[in-house]
Amino acid sequence: MPDYVELLLLTLVVESALVQVLAPSGLRRRIALDVVFVNLATHPIGFWLAALRPEAWLAIEAAITATEAFVYATVTGLAPRRAIATAILANGTTAALGWGLALL
Repeated sequence: MPDYVELLLLTLVVESALVQVLAPSGLRRRIALDVVFVNLATHPIGFWLAALRPEAWLAIEAAITATEAFVYATVTGLAPRRAIATAILANGTTAALGWGLALL
């Protein structure tokens, strides 16, 4: 099983790449910073909560996804629907990768 730092780095690399592809060209520089900062804020909290309450993992991921969508809409300036879709795709991808690595 990967350690916390490996999972955080995986999240930052994968989510940064995905949001860059999904963001309009005029917001790519802005979202590059926002994705790092929002993940540095949400990832440790989510990891800690999931360790304490693994049965609540899905609810924790949903809260993190909602937080990231909120940041992408209000701070980055993505349209709300695009912010939600971006957060769902980015978090769904990294959650699936994290589970896959945990199962190895």
